[in-house]
Amino acid sequence: MSSSNIKAKPNPGAQAAAERKQRVQRLKRTLIAVAVVLILIPIIACIFLAIKVNSLQQQIDYLYESRFGNGTLSSERRVNRLAGSEEKGSYIDSEPDDTAPVGRRKVYLTFDDGPSSNTEAILEILNKYKVKATFFVVGRTDEDLVPLYKKITDSGNSIGLHSYSHQYSVIYKDLDSFKADFHKIQDYVKELTGVKTVLYRFPGGSSNQVSNIDMMEFIDFLNSEGVVYFDWNAATGDATSKNYTVKELVNNAINGLNKKGDTILLMHDASNKGTTVEALPVLIEKLQSMDVDIVPIDMSTKPVQHISAETVKE
Repeated sequence: MSSSNIKAKPNPGAQAAAERKQRVQRLKRTLIAVAVVLILIPIIACIFLAIKVNSLQQQIDYLYESRFGNGTLSSERRVNRLAGSEEKGSYIDSEPDDTAPVGRRKVYLTFDDGPSSNTEAILEILNKYKVKATFFVVGRTDEDLVPLYKKITDSGNSIGLHSYSHQYSVIYKDLDSFKADFHKIQDYVKELTGVKTVLYRFPGGSSNQVSNIDMMEFIDFLNSEGVVYFDWNAATGDATSKNYTVKELVNNAINGLNKKGDTILLMHDASNKGTTVEALPVLIEKLQSMDVDIVPIDMSTKPVQHISAETVKE
């Protein structure tokens, strides 16, 4: 019989090995696919969250500028901002306009959230240029910060109240909570400085969108206490998350000056506001070259109020 007519017998061992190899390959492909999916899911999630955060920040910066800047944005600028055609959060439209109207205007430099590790430097700069400012302070108990309250007043600067806790959920919970916080910071400042100040600035401003209570309830309380609250009509922009340069902070302030009257300029005295400290000498020199007087807030100052204290509730 010819060997060509003899059929080869199947090898069970080889067949089983081939099947195992196929199963292993399928398992490898499955594991690789699962690994890729597990890697892609967080990447996609991060991209989505980054887009959402960017969008929310753009809206926050837009709302901050349109509400707290010098007046309101024009319709055209609002459309451009929402469309994203302007630099996100930018206050800068052009180089500063140094022209001044007839008559001298007053500029009030105000610093919120202090005292802080930057307060000493701010006071030294103010002293160097022989100008005074207003500090709206919160409650600090750090050993190195406590003496700064009195240093503010002893150096001839005005001191105002910006709440004790600066926690919106606490301050604006209800009227009783607001009263307790107010008296706590007023008593604390008086204890440290001997000054019973009646100057106040609402955290977030009187037109903040955080309080669930009608702000007129808090305003009526301040009125009953003989307290005057001050918002602002210009800002350097140092309250936003954008890292402005010294030049940009100064330009923001100069461009925001009230061309027809006095300006209350919002800045911040906090440990993370080093650029604000760097910008301060440049800003003061720019202002001193203009037809304005840099003065601290006192009881003769006409307040800027986003919600007027004289608003009559219906």
